[in-house]
Order: sequence, then structure tokens, then C-alpha cells
Amino acid sequence: MTLKQRLALSALLATLAACGADTDDDKTADPAKTTAATDDESTPTDGTGNTGKATLGFGTSGALALEGDTAAAAGIVSGDCTITSGFASIGAIKVKVAKESTAKDVEIHKADLEDDKAANAELDAADTEAEAAAAALAIDEATKGDKAAKMKAVKQAKAKKLAEKKTELRAKLKDRHDKAKSRDRATRFDGPFVLDLMTGKLVGDKPAVDLPDGSYRRIEFKLRPNFDVEEANPLFARALVVSATCVKGAATVPVEIEIHHALNFRMRGDAALAVSKGGDAKIGIVFDVKRWFEGLDLTGGTLNADGVVVVNRGQNRELWQQIRKNVKMRSVFGHDKNADEKIAADEKIGEGEDVADADAE
Repeated sequence: MTLKQRLALSALLATLAACGADTDDDKTADPAKTTAATDDESTPTDGTGNTGKATLGFGTSGALALEGDTAAAAGIVSGDCTITSGFASIGAIKVKVAKESTAKDVEIHKADLEDDKAANAELDAADTEAEAAAAALAIDEATKGDKAAKMKAVKQAKAKKLAEKKTELRAKLKDRHDKAKSRDRATRFDGPFVLDLMTGKLVGDKPAVDLPDGSYRRIEFKLRPNFDVEEANPLFARALVVSATCVKGAATVPVEIEIHHALNFRMRGDAALAVSKGGDAKIGIVFDVKRWFEGLDLTGGTLNADGVVVVNRGQNRELWQQIRKNVKMRSVFGHDKNADEKIAADEKIGEGEDVADADAE
């Protein structure tokens, strides 16, 4: 090769290097550059491009236990109420890098809310049909004077009517989930997952995914209607159901709470979940159920014909809104570093906030 040719080749290589061209010796993209270029919250800027395992656990109550903080036989005491049963349906969970939302995050959330509004309208229409069918049956049952039989018959009638729409509603929910997943590249635990509030345990195995190594400071997810459980399950077509007994003076009042529209969660903090190459980061999300009813007088709610305080979108709506906010705010996520299935004070990363829902007023 002549001197002139060598000089030309050197100039070409220098030009390629200046343009950021890859060479055979470095095929790994710079995570920081990738994040900046795509506004992507799935790749930490402090990572190496390797991956580590992350296992997800849920839990309940004031002790902030991932699992093992089992409720007493009498139930979970919250304020003046004792929760005797409860289930939550948890949708896709996104693990995010930054504490603060990016412009892309805001755009995604707005699109999600539009999808939620459409889903709410479809579920409301199905519920209206179910209520009509249940009301017709309730008239017959009421003449028998058996309130317990009446309530059971009403619930069965509603579930049966909703089950007729199950396939259609579930398909539409899946379509929206797939759309949301395509517009947000953040790593997801797909769900749905069912959490038994009384035991603080997920129904089934804990989910696990591979995450790019680095630091994570935010988690987002929804409680969403569940069409995968059997229609006899109280969680069918609902996102959250809770039964409680509340006491005020000498009065004892049964309370039924249901949330059937999507409920958005965002938890964030100054600390971070560290995911390392080849490691297994234990992510814990905890609902502090013991504080859900703090400051609320559920016994002051309007009773239905059966002497029950029903709290949902159409009945005792003010209480419903307050409980929705409490459920979000009384939540945390953390890193169970010592794998003892508890979130200690120094393991807590972030707390819940009152993020907007399609139902927000």
C-alpha cells in the first residue's frame, strides 16, 4: 500500500469513528445513548447492558410484609372496621428508571386514560344489563322475606349476565393491553395477578423477569377488572372487592366495597432498586390495608334495602372516592435485599401517590 493510500484509509477510519460507527470489537449499545435517543424508561443509564433476574412479591397490612404477615382469623382491623375478606386484580406492572415522569411517560399515561374510558363505558353497559336482570330476580326473592337468599340470588344473577359478555370484554381488554405494551417499552410483569388481601399472598407463583442491570426508582401498574377468574368468584369483572364489618357505638354495619374500573398506581422514591448481572432482585409491593379506612366513617354511609353499606361508583360515591385514594397512597415498594420476605425501613424505595384515573373528578 502506498503512502497516499495509507493516509486515505486513516482519514476514512477517523471519519467513521467520529460518526459513532460500531466496530467488530464493540457490539454493545451504550444504554445512556439508547435511553436519550428513544425516551425509553426501560434501560438504566448506569447499567452495562447485561441483565439480571427480578422476582415480584406482593403483601398486605401495616407490617409491610411481602408474605407471611398473615391476617388474624378475625380479619384485618382498619380504623373502626374489620376486613373479613378481600381480593385485588393486578394488571401489567412497569419497572421504570427515573423517579420523575418523562414527556413520553405523560403522553403514554394520557393514551392509557383514553383506553380506560372506553373500557369503563363497555363495562358500565354490561353492568347496567346485569343490574336489570338482578333487580327483576330480587323482586321475586324479596317476597320470600329471606334477605340472605335474596342477596345471594342477586349476586348470582349479576355474575351470570356479566359472564355472557365475558369473552367480548376480555378480548377488548387484551387488545388494549397489547396497545399499551407497544407504546411503552418499559419491562412488564404482564399479569393479571390475583392478590388475597387476607393472606398477603398472590394466587399462584411469583412472577419473574429479566431486567437490564442498573437502578430503578419507579413502579407503575393498574388494578384492573378480572375476566380470567370463574364467574362465581367475587373478583369476577372487578378490580378490587372488600367485605368488612364496621362498628360505631352500639351499631354494627356490614360493608361491601367494589371497584370495577381500572385504578392507576405510581410508586416512586429517592432510593433505587439495584439489579445486577446474574442476580435476583426481590421486588416487594405492599398494600398497607390496615390504613385504608383511617379517618373514614363507613357506618355513616347510606344503607341499602338489606342493611348493607355498599360502596361503589353508584352508591356512597364520596366514600368510594376516598377509599380509592387511600388504597393508592397507603402503598409502598421496596427491595427485599436479605430475602426475609419483609420490607424494612432501609429497604423501602418509594411510596404511592394519587395518580389520575379515568374516573377522577
